[in-house]
Amino acid sequence: MWGLCSNMNSVVLPANGLDPITDYLVLPDVKDTAGWLLPNYRYTSERGPYVFVHTHFLLNYGAYNASMVREAR
Repeated sequence: MWGLCSNMNSVVLPANGLDPITDYLVLPDVKDTAGWLLPNYRYTSERGPYVFVHTHFLLNYGAYNASMVREAR
């Protein structure tokens, strides 16, 4: 599932709608968490490895027309 973290943790996970993501990690270098960045923030729930944190910074997916927004140049 790709969606809002709050919906995954407060709606889908309590309804048993997610499997542990670790069941789907198959490559040895991916399964070895020793090389992962910020190991304490891998997952978003204390219930287990259900919702994986893929980004540790604010994402802004807004779009604008640079020819119309002066500050964007």
